Parts: sequence; structure tokens; C-alpha cells
Amino acid sequence: MLSMLTASLSKQHGVEISDKWIFALADNNTHLNCDKECVGFSDFYGDGDYKLIIADKGAGKYNMYLKVYKGVTFIGESVLVDLPTGILSFSSESQSQAHDPVVPSVAVATGTSVLIFKNLKPFYKYTLPALEPNPDEVKAWQKFNGGQITPDQLHIILTKIKEQIGMGDLSPRSQNYLVIPESDREHFLAQFRDKPVTRPQTITAITALKRSSSDLETADTFVIATENGNIYIVDPYAYHVLEHVVVPTAPVFLLSNGAYDVEYRIAIVTRDSEVYIMKRGIVSNKPVISMRSDIVSVCMVKKQLVLACNDCSVSFYSLKGKLYNRMKMDQPIVCLEPFFYTPRQYSGVFVVHAKEIKLYTEMNMVDSIRTQNTIKWIKYGKFGREEGGLVIGFLGGGLAMSTFRRTANLEETSRAKQMSVSNQPGRSAYVPKKTKIYVDHTIRERDMAVKMHQIYQRDLFMLKLDTARTYANLVNKPAVETVTAKTHDSLEFTVDVNGFGPEFILRASVQSKLPMDPSISRSLVYQYDSKIYSVPESLICLPPLIHGKTYRFSNKVKVLQPEAFQSQDIRVLLVEKGAPMALAIAVVTMPISELPMFD
Repeated sequence: MLSMLTASLSKQHGVEISDKWIFALADNNTHLNCDKECVGFSDFYGDGDYKLIIADKGAGKYNMYLKVYKGVTFIGESVLVDLPTGILSFSSESQSQAHDPVVPSVAVATGTSVLIFKNLKPFYKYTLPALEPNPDEVKAWQKFNGGQITPDQLHIILTKIKEQIGMGDLSPRSQNYLVIPESDREHFLAQFRDKPVTRPQTITAITALKRSSSDLETADTFVIATENGNIYIVDPYAYHVLEHVVVPTAPVFLLSNGAYDVEYRIAIVTRDSEVYIMKRGIVSNKPVISMRSDIVSVCMVKKQLVLACNDCSVSFYSLKGKLYNRMKMDQPIVCLEPFFYTPRQYSGVFVVHAKEIKLYTEMNMVDSIRTQNTIKWIKYGKFGREEGGLVIGFLGGGLAMSTFRRTANLEETSRAKQMSVSNQPGRSAYVPKKTKIYVDHTIRERDMAVKMHQIYQRDLFMLKLDTARTYANLVNKPAVETVTAKTHDSLEFTVDVNGFGPEFILRASVQSKLPMDPSISRSLVYQYDSKIYSVPESLICLPPLIHGKTYRFSNKVKVLQPEAFQSQDIRVLLVEKGAPMALAIAVVTMPISELPMFD
């Protein structure tokens, strides 16, 4: 009944959802102007209720605000002084350091600075270090300010410098002067007369990186990319640069994985559709991934880079640049968004088209959402008090919100599609998904890895010690005592015991120094306690003994109850038919049996 009501409500707002989602709210009159990079979720007040935070671009120069929504209800805003390029929520203190809940901060990248907000109030403004301008460019502006050259001569000199070093290495003042119409040059020069030439860095992308653990709610650092190809990792405590690397071209997307103090990877996607990987403060010399088409959107799912290109393809790569798989879509791709639902260990990727959102898990489409309005961006994550909240932003500025149903089952849909694909000729067999028991065991082993390794090392050491002791006892302690009658000293008779139990082998050796006599009949007789041991052949008949030849006979001895740890001597007698006494007697001191390794 609830599914029918939510489906009916969603259709009234132009959104068709499946039974895996609960349609929550919608508002077509928010009039928002923002990109996917300027939308996020934040536990704004530290109460566990995640709010929607949006850096609204307004009209491009005016009406730019940081806005906060609870559902679709507007609850607050703060003015932005420059065009925003990215937004993120980060924690500047560890939750373990204080009993009070940690209130995250919001960082908004605008122009050349990062604005830090706490409780929707401006807290700090971090400005990136400026670059040194070109010396020839500085001299040209100094000569103009001194009246040594005219505006036309300044334009010619800057044009020559641009041809030598490129447009991107000029200061913003020189770049603007070279592109503005000739009629506006006089007014432009009057604004900057007698002012020093500076070369600030414009921020193109920003993302967060965990400091000490990628799983816990620990303090974050944020990673900043600039138009000049500089990548900075900034400490949120003192706002100083921890790492700085340079890539050849301007970055447009940043993705992070891991923790700064442990092990981390940062994927840097540039305008040339190339991907560089940064780790331990070092960036790869050449791109690990080069795409033939322009990259329109990226995301990271389980340490896999997912790239969407304008040729309608979605590619899955490892962080080392290995191609795992590639899908071809039937329509252009607007953006990508990672999907994860921790309570049921679901993960996948949203592929967003103009009027449709497709959810893929393990290369199988398990769900789709259709809309009547054109989609501009989507954002998925913790929203409100729900683990899975999906916010859809439309081209006209409207919003629609849905939550992932807690009882939704994606495994059955994925398994059915995998089975249908695997039944086709030439397809590999279906591999079942990891079960919850397996996931719980892996989590336990990961959390207790050090203790498990210590126990393993201790048991291995004790095993080696017991083995060495047993071997020393077998070598140093005589296990066989042989008594031979004086009248038959010409017979050599020995018995050895081999094995650790519960099965032993008794090896008897007999050699005669007398001429062979076929009329003499000799035998080996085993005397033992039948309550402790079992011997399948208690009597072995010997052939006629040839002079000087050694005869060897083996017999198995099985311990009936090895867990009792009992042992008793076994007597082996060499007897001759018609003789009043045994020719030789060997008393074997049996060792204590080890427990069986397999039942």
C-alpha cells in the first residue's frame, strides 16, 4: 500500500521510481543554479541529521550564496563573494578527542580562496599562495606605469611574451588586457595603474582526504587543484600545505582514497582527458589513463575509477590504470554518482542521462528512475537520518528527493541478470556475491589482524619447539634393546620403530653368518598389550637365510586410543622351530603417540 502511495506521489511530480525507493519530497521553485561539484551533505549541527548544502552560483556575478536545506525546506544561507567551484564537508577535529559531538565545517572553493564556514557563519578564509609573475611581464607593466611606453606598445609586448611562454603563464591582468576590445583598454588600464602585478591561482577542484583512517569519523584534510596544474594537500588545523605536486595540464576532477598518515591515492583528471595518480607526495610522471574522448564525469567505487566520456561509454579502471570493463550506453551521459548502502553491503554506480537514472551493481542494471524534467545533477549519501538519500537537481532549478528502502533487495535482480547472461554461449559462469557472514569475517580479521598474527607466530614457535624436542628424544634415547643368545651369536637381529603415531612401523633386520640350511624354519613373533596396540601380523615366517644377506621385514602397529597418551614395550622374538628358547629378543620402547591430524 505504501509503495503504491509513494509511486503515485512521485508521478505527480514527474518522477517514476521503483519499489526500491521511497519518494520523499519535491519542489520545482527552488531556482537553484549549481553543478554537481557544488552539492553535498553535512551533519551541519552535529545532531546526526544530515542537511543538504549547496553553493548556488546565482546569476554568475550576483546572488551567490551557500544555502542549507532540511529536506526541501530552506533553513539558512550565507553570502559568497566569488563564483563557487566546489563544496565539501570536513571535520577539523577527531571525535575521539572530545565527548561532545563534532560539528563539521563546510569548505567552499571560490575563485582563489577556500571559505570555511561553521554553523553557517564565516570562520576562516584560506588563500592559496600566489605564483611569481614573469619578469618580462612585470617590466612591461612597470614601463607603462612610468610613462615609458604607450598602451599599444604594452599590448604588443604582452603579445610577444604570450607567444613565448603561453597564455596560461601570464597574470590574469595581462590575460584580460589581451582579450578585451580596444575601446575598453583605457578604462581597464585606469583601474590597475600603479598596482603591482600578481598571479593568483584559481581553484578548479576540491575534495576531502581522511587524515588517519579512511573508515572512522576522523579529522580530514582537503585537496585543492588549481588552473596552473598545482595540487595542494592542506592541513585543516593550521591551514598550511602538507604536500604540493604539479601536473602538466589543468585538473578538473579530484578523487581521493585512503588516509594521509597511512596510505593514500589521489586521482587527478585533467582537461586533456588524462588521469594522473598522486601517492606519498609524488605524482606519476606520465598519465596512467588516457581516454580518446572527453571525460564528462568521474567517481570512485571500491577503489575503482569509473570514467564517463562524451562517446556514451562508461569505463572501469584500477588505480594503476588497468582496464577492468567498459559499458556502452544508448544515450549521452550527464554525470556519474557512487552508490553505497552500508547496512546491506551494497555498492554500485548511478549513470545519469537527460531523463533517466540507471543503477548498476557488478556491471548489471538493477534499477532505473525516469523523470519528465531534464536532469542536471544528482547527489547520493546520508540525508536526514537515512543511510541512503538521493537528491535530483533539474535543469530548471527544481529538486526531488527519495530515500533507499531499507528492505530493498538488489541481489535477486543482479543474480537473475547474471544468470541470464552466463547462460549465453561464450559467457563465464555466474559467481555469487559475497555473503554477509564472509563480510563479517573479513571485517573481524582486518580489525584483529595484529592479534591473529601474534597467535599464529606463538603457535608456530611452539610447534617447532615440540618437533625439536621429539626429534632430540628419538635421537638421544635408545628405543630398542636387543638380547641375543650366546649359542647363536652368528645371527644379527635389530628392530627399529618409525613414525609419530597413531600408526607406527616396526622394521626388523635379520642377517645370518652360517651356511644356509633349508630344513630350519624360523619366525618373528610380536608380543604386545592388545588393549593398547593393534598389530595385523603378530607372526611372520622367515625364508631360509642365505649366508651374509640381510633380510628386512616391516609390520604396522596402531595405537587404539591415542588421546589416552599410553605406551608400553613391545617384544619381538626371533624363534626357531624345535628350539627350547628364542634365538634373539628385541625389546622396543614405544614412544607416546601424537594425536591424529585428521579424524
